[in-house]
Amino acid sequence: DLSLNYEKIALIQKRFRKDLIKDKYGYQFFQFFISGTKSYFSFLHTPCIQNLEKTKYHVDTLEELYVYLEEFLKVIKENSIRYSEAFVSALNPEHQQLFYEFGFRARGYVPCWNFKKDDNSFEDYVVFNYFEGQVPHAELLPIGQELVDLLSVQINQ
Repeated sequence: DLSLNYEKIALIQKRFRKDLIKDKYGYQFFQFFISGTKSYFSFLHTPCIQNLEKTKYHVDTLEELYVYLEEFLKVIKENSIRYSEAFVSALNPEHQQLFYEFGFRARGYVPCWNFKKDDNSFEDYVVFNYFEGQVPHAELLPIGQELVDLLSVQINQ
């Protein structure tokens, strides 16, 4: 069970700032900030396919992440987003739990996803996504299936 300071959350909400940069191709880059901190939460919105991706964040407290996730969900609802994802450090179970409590679900594990310069090591990440309804059964495109079949033959020889 996470212990959050809701008074601190209320103060952080007052210092929340949002920037939106739109490019000529229709992509929208969102950046969330909290004034007076080095924390951020950023992601790319692709309106034509209604998704949010390339999510990156840095926070100093769980309360900051809480505020960012509230705002992230607002963007999801306001834009009728069909799919969104975030990569969360496998070494930070509190962040994973907070994403889970906000309705995100762990869908994958990516070893060695992020290189940490401070100690020359790679960090594993868990892929969390938010999806309205049930995740549909996915099927490969024919060319993808051909690749899988080719690789299976090579492995089994």
